[in-house]
This record gives sequence, structure tokens and C-alpha cells, in this order.
Amino acid sequence: MGIGWSIRKIIEVVTVKFEPKPPTYRVEIGVVAGGAGFAAELIPGTGRKLTIHAVYFSKPSVAVTMRLLRNARASTLGTSTEGPITPLDGSFDRSGAICKLFTAAPTAGTQLGSDLFEGVIGTGDVLYEEFGQNGQNPLVLRGADETLGINVSAAVTIVGYIEFSEEK
Repeated sequence: MGIGWSIRKIIEVVTVKFEPKPPTYRVEIGVVAGGAGFAAELIPGTGRKLTIHAVYFSKPSVAVTMRLLRNARASTLGTSTEGPITPLDGSFDRSGAICKLFTAAPTAGTQLGSDLFEGVIGTGDVLYEEFGQNGQNPLVLRGADETLGINVSAAVTIVGYIEFSEEK
């Protein structure tokens, strides 16, 4: 295990192929939800894959039960606007995803599996949920039919963001 071994290890480390990371975005969520149901829904563009890194909400206007849901189909109906999606690096292209912010709850799509999160969030509370940390698998949405829904139990004003990366 002399100097030859050390040089060989250094060469192996230096020749590891650099894989660029996919573009990362943050969608701002600020919505006055009109009642129980979806307050927001993140929908990938057709043929795109979103990897969700984090969901953050701070101090809702009233205590509310909040649920994070993965759905097999996008919701329908309801009244919504689109939340602004900002690239974390100005050189990234515009995201193909959209985030609907609902003022009147839609008819939700079909839920996939159990809730990703469910809990009461008080007026002084913060929700910060990370995905893909500590060796865990990230939350992945594939194509326009897999969505991430933010569901609330009552009329409420919520403010926060969802951070995600996107691949074609």
C-alpha cells in the first residue's frame, strides 16, 4: 500500500464523471382558500418528471388540518390562479409545471396511497416537510396525471412554497 496505491485512488476520484443536476425551482403559494378541500395543486408538464425536495407553510390565518396528497389525476373544476414558479438559477429554462392556487375548491383527482402528511397547523406553527433526505427516496411526480395536492380543512389563508427539480 505504498505511493502507487495513493496515486491510483486520486486518479479514480478525479476521473469521476460530473453529472449536472436538473434545474431546481420554487413555486410561491399564497392563497385564500374558500373552504375545505384543495388549496393548491402542483402539476408537472406532459412528459416531465418533478422531484419534490421540500414543502413549507408558515402561520396559517386560522388553525387548520393540512394534508399533502399525491394524486393519480389532476383535479377538475374549482376556481384558481397560477402560482409563480421561479428558477433558483437564472440560466434555467422556464418550468413546464403549473401550480394552481384555489379560491374555490375543485373536485380532487384519485389519491395515490396514504397521505404524505396530515396534521393540525396552528396560527403560530410552521410546516416544513423534506423529501429524499437521509437516504430516503424523494417524492417523484411523473407526467401531468401525477400531482401534489395541498388540502385544508377550512377556509384559511396560507403562505409557503414547494421546491422541486424538473427533468424532461
